[in-house]
Amino acid sequence: IGGRSAKVTGSATQWRGEYTVVSGQVLQGAVGISVTLQDLASNAGAVVTAVTDKTTVTVDFVVPTLSRLHISSSNAQGSRWANGGDTITASITASEPIVSPNVTIAGQTATVSGSGTSWTATYTVNATQVTDGAASLAVAFEDLASNVGTTVRTTTDSSAVTFAAAYHPLHLVCP
Repeated sequence: IGGRSAKVTGSATQWRGEYTVVSGQVLQGAVGISVTLQDLASNAGAVVTAVTDKTTVTVDFVVPTLSRLHISSSNAQGSRWANGGDTITASITASEPIVSPNVTIAGQTATVSGSGTSWTATYTVNATQVTDGAASLAVAFEDLASNVGTTVRTTTDSSAVTFAAAYHPLHLVCP
């Protein structure tokens, strides 16, 4: 498997080859197979280099990154502000397909949807769960080969959302 010897188990007509991938021992990309066999009388069979079920295995050592992370709010006064009842949305674009990321907004678990390289995380603000100030953000993620990306805590475009739990009107005093 991938040019390396595999651990073979089985009997009669059912056999299984297994190899644990070790970085540096195999090349990244599609993994080839080569099966040599012989019967109980030591007659050699044809070398097999393809599977019959059309499955493939790809070795991936590349750690994913987030190429875009944007945060905004549904607040009527502007997408940079949030208070109770507003929905905060994080738009996520990864450098390669990832499994569903774990996202927290303001320390709360966000609802995540999407697939491949494009994901959206939302959190509807519960005023009792937040305090005035910047909304925190954390996106933990990994690719389909379980390469874990570095948790991202800042946006890629300087977008931000600030909580203003209470409306604070300005009072002008004129002499």
